[in-house]
Amino acid sequence: MRRCAILCLLSALWSLTPAQDAVINSLLSPYTRSGMEVSLLLKRASTTLASYNPHKPLIPASVAKVAVAYVALNRLGHRFRLKTLLYARGRVINNCLKGELIVVARGDPAISFRFDPPDEVFGKWARRLRGMGITSVSGKLVIDISYLGGAEVPDDYPQSQRIYAYCAPTAAATINDSTFTLILKPTRPGLPARIRLDPPQLLPVVNRTKTTSSRRRHAISALIKNGRLVVTGRVWRRAKTAVYRFAAPDPVRLFALKLLHTLRKNGIRISGYRVSNKPVTRDGAKLVAIHSVGLFDVVSVMLHESVNMYAEMLVRVLGAEFGGDGSLKSGLAVLHRSLEAAGIRGVRLFNGSGLSRRSRMSAAACVAILQKLARIAPLSKILPAPGEGTLRRRFLTSPLKRRLFAKTGHIRSVNTLAGVVVGECDTFFAILFNKTRTSGVKLHMLQRRIIERLCR
Repeated sequence: MRRCAILCLLSALWSLTPAQDAVINSLLSPYTRSGMEVSLLLKRASTTLASYNPHKPLIPASVAKVAVAYVALNRLGHRFRLKTLLYARGRVINNCLKGELIVVARGDPAISFRFDPPDEVFGKWARRLRGMGITSVSGKLVIDISYLGGAEVPDDYPQSQRIYAYCAPTAAATINDSTFTLILKPTRPGLPARIRLDPPQLLPVVNRTKTTSSRRRHAISALIKNGRLVVTGRVWRRAKTAVYRFAAPDPVRLFALKLLHTLRKNGIRISGYRVSNKPVTRDGAKLVAIHSVGLFDVVSVMLHESVNMYAEMLVRVLGAEFGGDGSLKSGLAVLHRSLEAAGIRGVRLFNGSGLSRRSRMSAAACVAILQKLARIAPLSKILPAPGEGTLRRRFLTSPLKRRLFAKTGHIRSVNTLAGVVVGECDTFFAILFNKTRTSGVKLHMLQRRIIERLCR
C-alpha cells in the first residue's frame, strides 16, 4: 500500500508534459485532420497521464456497458440473483396434477447456451415433477412475467437488423439469449433446402431457398414478415448442415414452447400455456425448482462477450427494483440518477447496450466509472484480457498483454476502447473515436500505440 502511494506520488510529478502532449497530438493528427472526433483520457490515481478533449461527449458504442455494470453492481450488490421459479399448484390424483404449473420469471438470462442449456434445466424440472408422481397436468403452464413484463426492444435498434441475435429483445422469461435456432440442410439441386426450427412451433416458415450446385452462390437471408419467418437464398449442395441463431420476436413464447416440448418429451402431458402480466397467486403451491444466476456472473459475460441482451435486461431489472416498473425507460432513469449521485457527469444513454447513435459519454466520465467500478469489483475478473472475449484477437503481442483488461466498442464510424492496465498503481483509460473514416485495424493499432506509449 505504501509502495503504491509512493508510485502514485511519482506519477503525479510525471503528469502530462508538453513532450507527452506532442506525442498524443502527433499520433492523432493524421486522423483528426480528416474529421475524426476524439475524446481521450489516461489516468493513474488522480493524475492525468494524457488527455485530448476528455470532456467531449461522443458515441460510446458498447463501452456504454461499463456504466450498466457499475450501476447494477453498486445498486443491486454482488449477492443479487436473477431467478426463475417453478411451482406446482393443485393436488396430485392418479399421477395427474389437478391444477397448473406456474413459472415465476424474474429476468434470469442464464437458461442459455452460455450458462445452463434449456434442455438440461427443463429436463431436471421434468424429472422433479415425475419424482413428485406427476405425469400429466389438467391445467396449463402459466408464465408469470409481472416482474419485468413482455418483450421490449430499444427504439434505437434498427428495424432492418432486429432479426439478428445482437438485437434480441428482453423479457421476464427468456432462453438462449432470446434467440431461436434455424437448422439448414441442402437437398438436391433445384429443390428447396430442408429447414427446421428449434422450437419447431415458434413461427411458420416460408421456405424460398434453393439448393444449387454452385458454391459461389451460397448465401441465405431471413426476415420476419407478417408473423412468418421468410428464408431466402441459395444453398450449395455439398454444404454441411448449418445452424443459425436469430432473434425471437416473443421471448416469452420461445420460453414456453421450449419448456412444453421438454416436458412432453420427458413423459409429462400438458395442454398448453398462458401468460400473466399480473402476479399469479401461489397460495398452496409447492416449489418444484429454482434456477438462478449471480449478478457478478452475468456482468462478467456481458462485458467479455458484449452481449447486448444482458445489458438491456440489467437496465430493466434496475427499473423493476428502483424505478417502479421493469421497462427500459424506467431503468435508464435509475441509471442516470445513480451516475449523477456518484458525481459522474457527461453520460446520456438511450439503451444499455450502446447500440444507439444518440447515446453520449465522455472519456472523463468513462474513466470515472471505471475507477468507481474497480472499488467494488476486480476489473481483471469482469473485463476481457487479450485473447479473451472481444479482445480475442487484440494486444496478443503487446508487452502489456498480461496486465491489460478492456471493453471494446464498435458501430458504424465509431470505435472505442476503455479499461485498465494493472500495476502497483493502476492506469485507467478511455479512447473514444467517432466519425472514423479508416479501417478498424488501423484504429485498433492507434489505440494500442497510445496505451503502450503511456502505460509502460
